[in-house]
Amino acid sequence: MIVIASIRSIPALHPISFRQFRVASKIIANHSHTGIGDIIPQENYNYSLKVIHRPKTISRSINTNTFTNTNINKNARMLCSEASCVTSPSLLQSLQDGVLTLTLNRPRQRNALDFRLLSQMHCILSHLDPETDKNRILPIGGEGEEKFGLLVDVPFPSDAVRAVVLQASGPVFCSGHDLKELQQLQINTESSSSPPSTSDTKRFASESENENENDRTTELFHLCSEVMMLLRKIPQPTISAVHGMATAAGCQLAASTDITIASKDAQFMTPGVNIGLFCSTPSVPLLECLPKKIAFDMLYTGRILTSNEALMYGLVSRVVDEAPPSCSSKSATDEDAIFGTDTRTDSNVEDEIRNCHSFVSSPGARVVQREANTVARLIASKSAATMKLGKGVLMAQTSSNYSMKERYRMANQAMVENLDTKDARLGIKSFLEKRRGN
Repeated sequence: MIVIASIRSIPALHPISFRQFRVASKIIANHSHTGIGDIIPQENYNYSLKVIHRPKTISRSINTNTFTNTNINKNARMLCSEASCVTSPSLLQSLQDGVLTLTLNRPRQRNALDFRLLSQMHCILSHLDPETDKNRILPIGGEGEEKFGLLVDVPFPSDAVRAVVLQASGPVFCSGHDLKELQQLQINTESSSSPPSTSDTKRFASESENENENDRTTELFHLCSEVMMLLRKIPQPTISAVHGMATAAGCQLAASTDITIASKDAQFMTPGVNIGLFCSTPSVPLLECLPKKIAFDMLYTGRILTSNEALMYGLVSRVVDEAPPSCSSKSATDEDAIFGTDTRTDSNVEDEIRNCHSFVSSPGARVVQREANTVARLIASKSAATMKLGKGVLMAQTSSNYSMKERYRMANQAMVENLDTKDARLGIKSFLEKRRGN
């Protein structure tokens, strides 16, 4: 893998120093196996880092990310974001200490779920699912890249992931489906005299005779449903870090993870009924998480649940209400940032690049993402085999109408299988010997 640099020309703006650029290049080179985006913030500025694979004679770009000093003034931040937002990947991925972090990265569109973003999420989650037919995952460079703009690479083995965190950049978590895309799909369907070719898109469509496999709108909803089900199906526990609004399919996304952590400012709603589009698919996980009367109220009226209400009714696992620490204490002054006179050491810059996310404008975003990462690291520290077996039992019990006798039978069998694992034997032995197992 080769790291190269390109410089965007934005007059009068010089937000980062060459030291920051050099340090970030070094970090990416040293962590290329973890994927792109693990230490690159979500906003775009003058300096771009482009990672190139050279598996063959001709090199091929797999992703583009940028980074910045977080102390740049707001106006410059907006100008830079508008100038180069089109190069941002829709989904950032990182893997550190067994925790895979997926960041929705369409802040200007309020992280709306379009074909491209959902396809990227499906690709990564399918990689983690041992039962998924890997032939259904579109490779980079195929026809799917032309149709959806897919630039997803999964540069890590699935067994390296022990927990998954789903978070978002920008002021809100997710606004649901991209209504502009839905509208365009409807227009295309109505204006087309013959069904479009679906050589790539059929992989998600239902085989039901009552559904039209050629309908891209149907395809979009099937794709979204598969992403939601994969969050439950993969063996790794999944955690969503929700700040700002989680609307419609965004609320569905938050409800579909095993653990949902919300910031104090988080709000949950299914307002589709207000525009004549009932939130039918979000109702599936909502009816699992919420009392029926509350779910019906949300779905029929578009009622907003605050974070505390969501906690009280069981939609979220915990609410964090702590003022996020300012990154400015570790950053250079505004003058240093603008004129490139940064005097920090390489280690200071590296810490800032790793820990500061410059396009997260919600007050609770950093704190809820930090809390989610803490929980994920705690889960990742446990036995992977035990966690996989345990999640399988939980999903079987919560997603099926088994009697209590049948649920106990499944749980008993799981306990027997668990006791037979190496991790359980070592853990019990360590406990009895009064020492902690690894």
